[in-house]
Amino acid sequence: MRLCRSMQSLWFGLAILILSACASIAPQAPSPSAEPAWLSRGVRFTEGGRIIYVGAAGGLLKDGAISRAEGSALEDIANECSLIPKSTRIDSRYSVRGTYEYEVHVKLSVDAGECEMAKQAVEPAQIHYYASTPLTRQLLQAQDRVENVSASSLVVVPPRDLPQLPERDSHWDDTQHFYASRQALAYLKQIPVLAPDDAYAPFSPQSRQFAAAVQMGVQRLNSMQINNPSLKEKPMAWSQLPERPRYRRPDVLLKRLPEVQKGRGS
Repeated sequence: MRLCRSMQSLWFGLAILILSACASIAPQAPSPSAEPAWLSRGVRFTEGGRIIYVGAAGGLLKDGAISRAEGSALEDIANECSLIPKSTRIDSRYSVRGTYEYEVHVKLSVDAGECEMAKQAVEPAQIHYYASTPLTRQLLQAQDRVENVSASSLVVVPPRDLPQLPERDSHWDDTQHFYASRQALAYLKQIPVLAPDDAYAPFSPQSRQFAAAVQMGVQRLNSMQINNPSLKEKPMAWSQLPERPRYRRPDVLLKRLPEVQKGRGS
């Protein structure tokens, strides 16, 4: 009898050991990834000589939410740098799947020094030198989606008359006027980046006309910052501007050449 009880105890102990071992090697359900530190630093901040912008969007489809989030951050970069510099890159993405839709955050960055140089570019050739054509096209597509525009071509028709920077609205304060003017200049600089290869030839009348229009915009923004230093000392994101002015995208960015035409950087 004692032998039987000893055997039973031995088998019971072995069973416990086997079950414990199986539990330890069983696959564990993946835990949700930790929220990245950059997510708590706001929409715009600086880090290691680069300007960081964080875009956010939600949607039933993850890819669509990512596209909208990146478009928002690209527009913020274009507003600050007056174009999307070649040093712009997508550093990180973070997404959470909720009950009904995905919530996506993307981290984009641009070299601060190149951004400053891009702001002062006025000649179409200079603008091409600093601008990322692929990311400018991505921005154009993002703007199309926001405005529900359906266009197969990403090559714009160079206008005969260039759009002008907005005059100050009676309801705008200095900050609103400054950021709306920056947005107008960013729209203007999209034109030569997305135009056909044979547009804006160096030293041509078309190129000189364009440079003169951009120069006026750059001078206006520089004067605004001299008269109100806080505009430079406390930069904000265009997407987060309180009571952001509704500034309409110029028609030139809606007029496209047939798909067979290709612009620079194809």
